[in-house]
Amino acid sequence: MSPDARLLAVAAGGGVAVLVAIGVLLIWLLDQDRPVRDLALRDARAAAQMDDARVWRDSSACFQRRHPEAEFIAEQGQADGVPRYPAPADTSYSVVAVRSDGLYRRVEVRVEATGHPQLDYEIDARMYGGQWVVVDRGAVGHPIADDCQPGGAR
Repeated sequence: MSPDARLLAVAAGGGVAVLVAIGVLLIWLLDQDRPVRDLALRDARAAAQMDDARVWRDSSACFQRRHPEAEFIAEQGQADGVPRYPAPADTSYSVVAVRSDGLYRRVEVRVEATGHPQLDYEIDARMYGGQWVVVDRGAVGHPIADDCQPGGAR
């Protein structure tokens, strides 16, 4: 192969790589639900790993004002007197769907661990102060309770 042909092949390969990188970047930038999906996955993982401080930090400022961190964490350890255990190390977390519901995003998450039944539930998020925060969690399609709304529900 001549030096000119080799240079042309290298330039063409570099051009293709740049186009692929731009395409991936555009997909990432245009994916407006990515921050809310990332929040829901982080929240699901924190809940399963019993990282109650992380769960509290992911919650809205209104929730945090009504439930101080120390009290929230203490309450989690006493849930109905049933012992809590962190999820096994092989647990996987995935987003099944993201649905828009007015100001909210309903994110259906799936938690799977070997030897345990699959758990599907919903994490409800809303934009506050320029960032997505968790406002509620529950069964898929449940009525959203938002501490930042008058009466705590919508």
